[in-house]
Amino acid sequence: MSAKNHTPGVLLLTAAIDTDPGMRNNQRSNSDLRRGDYKDGLKHYFSALPPEIEDILFCENTGADLTDFESMKEEAARAGRRLHIHGFKGQTPASLGKGVCEFEILDVSNRWLAERFPEETPVWKITGRLILRNVSALIRSRPKNAEVYVDMRSVPLIGEKLGGNDWAEMRMICYTIGAYQRYLQGKGPSCGYVTEKGLFRLLQEVRAVGANVQPRFRVQPRFSGICGGSNKDYQSLEYQLKDGVRAVSRVVVPGLWL
Repeated sequence: MSAKNHTPGVLLLTAAIDTDPGMRNNQRSNSDLRRGDYKDGLKHYFSALPPEIEDILFCENTGADLTDFESMKEEAARAGRRLHIHGFKGQTPASLGKGVCEFEILDVSNRWLAERFPEETPVWKITGRLILRNVSALIRSRPKNAEVYVDMRSVPLIGEKLGGNDWAEMRMICYTIGAYQRYLQGKGPSCGYVTEKGLFRLLQEVRAVGANVQPRFRVQPRFSGICGGSNKDYQSLEYQLKDGVRAVSRVVVPGLWL
């Protein structure tokens, strides 16, 4: 079946292998380690995705040699997936931050996808180095007709007093191709260096004018891998405690955006 007639969704894995030395807040900069992370991620998603997600787009923005990723297409096919590899040399200055650089990947990817899939196709964007262990549960939790499905945090009464509370998750976000074109295309620089905060404000603005933004995941995402900013393992006690609290709050007090 051709992609034009098949719209259950696409997995987008964003990648940056040969990162700029001037990129601040990047503690995992070794290209060999990053390349290995991306391969591990791909292998996980070949088997972990629900059957209806057949297409995976791996998009890399540092102009790195992707020959070894091209050779993974046969492995993907054996698992019932079509692996698409797209690489380019990003033009966003490293000084603007990795979030804005990643937004350039999303812009490039969405233009590529819009040429091949209907605009109502959901795109499940995941940071490619990370393994989302419960990816199937999250995909199946998406509210029907959601234009954007995202996890937003805003601690009541505290807000930004302690910093970092008004926050939209960028490790994993889902949007339709058409919604990205309408609300997000080209908006990376306006989101600022801490892109998650800027994305939070942007999504609140488009919600206010009627966009169907579902602001809380119904399932707590469970990540494995190494955080690029801190070099901490997502399976560490610190992250497991955070995940546990947030998982409980989604059930007990779903209106609390922790």
